[in-house]
Amino acid sequence: MEQEKKCIDLVQERFEDRLATVAQAVQNLFDGKEPDEEGGLFDIGLGFDFIPSFTFDEQEEHYFRWQLSWGGPSDEFRIYTDNHNNIKRIEYWYMDWFDGASVDCTQNITIRDAVLWQLEGFAPAYELQEVSEYGLI
Repeated sequence: MEQEKKCIDLVQERFEDRLATVAQAVQNLFDGKEPDEEGGLFDIGLGFDFIPSFTFDEQEEHYFRWQLSWGGPSDEFRIYTDNHNNIKRIEYWYMDWFDGASVDCTQNITIRDAVLWQLEGFAPAYELQEVSEYGLI
């Protein structure tokens, strides 16, 4: 009987699949297609939101989450920024029922372009973090 693969065995392949989808959406933007049209950037995934510091156990840094899928398995990009939304690092996460693995994709220009496009609509992280401390998000 073949042993089921762990997330660490699958994460690179899943990242490359997502990268191809994001690359097409970014190309569509450069070609003049609106980000909310079918095949557009905003058509990828479930949402783009802010995760305040200490939302989860042992999570000291805030990040923006580009959630692509949910359940088992699920995947997302985590975009760690300074308080003014300047990107510090980007990680792609693949997770499946108490297992997870990530790929650092900070230097991938396609992912950076897609993330920067989405970050434009957000208030600075320091404002979002402050609002979350008052329980408003």
